[in-house]
Amino acid sequence: MTICVAAMSDGGDRVFGASDRMLTGRDVEFEPSQTKIIGLTRSIAMLVAGDTAMQMEVIYRVRSDVKARVQAEPDNWWNISDVAGLYSRYFNEARLRRSENAILAPLGLDRASYLDRQQQLSSELVVQLADKLARYESPRIQAIVMGVDTTGGHIYVCDNGTITCQDAVGFASIGIGYWHANSQFMFAGHTKHNPMPETLLMTYFAKKRAEVAPGVGAQTDMVMIGPDLGSYITIGDEPLQVLEQIWQHAQTKRKELEREAQEEINKYLQSLTDASTAQEAPSPPDVEHEAKVADAELAPSEQPEPDESSPESGA
Repeated sequence: MTICVAAMSDGGDRVFGASDRMLTGRDVEFEPSQTKIIGLTRSIAMLVAGDTAMQMEVIYRVRSDVKARVQAEPDNWWNISDVAGLYSRYFNEARLRRSENAILAPLGLDRASYLDRQQQLSSELVVQLADKLARYESPRIQAIVMGVDTTGGHIYVCDNGTITCQDAVGFASIGIGYWHANSQFMFAGHTKHNPMPETLLMTYFAKKRAEVAPGVGAQTDMVMIGPDLGSYITIGDEPLQVLEQIWQHAQTKRKELEREAQEEINKYLQSLTDASTAQEAPSPPDVEHEAKVADAELAPSEQPEPDESSPESGA
């Protein structure tokens, strides 16, 4: 349960990374005072998420290989893709060892003896064991391998043994809060061509946005690499405090705007209700007009009646 974020800027020449400090080990989850951003070289960082025990088993071997070549060939800069390849390779080896211990060891077998003795085993057992080995589920681990090599900045995501390059998208997130972080970049319309200050802010905002997910820690670590080889910079406490103040101010403004928007929609709906009520109400009767009509019907005629004794009456 964690969040790790990476984003590119300046046409892909610079890469930012951010992470919380939450660690997970099976049913244990805690946030110690140590970063999960691992500096492999002066140009490459790895941000990790997932089961801590499995993760360390893979990372130790990756770091060992990277360190050995840096010491032997200090001018031979590692490619980001090659480091991601190491992570995938050592994950698959760790998974295979665990599946061997879980499935073959109880039968007194290991990988070598299983392959050697297949002719002696029943075909049904061989198929069953092969299926179990293929379906074995190890703890899930993820990593972002980011930085700058001789071809520019790069971001690779390793999900167990699967590797994807995120250079075209320009950002990546892993961990339980990954969707919240990705949505921050998507709503902001982020690309790798965005300038450095904007990308720095969006990377921090993406990490903060992910804190709504369960298990994401409140502490934040950040790094910046690029545009030159060997330009690994850990972002210190002071700029992180400034970023936090900007985030809090932005949240306050957002809540104010949402409150204003709510008031506007309330007024609009009330106006619709008032208009509807006015149309449905019957018109009041014209009492004065009706009274005049009634009086006219009941009043005697004003025309004089003819006098039967008068000569004009025709008598």
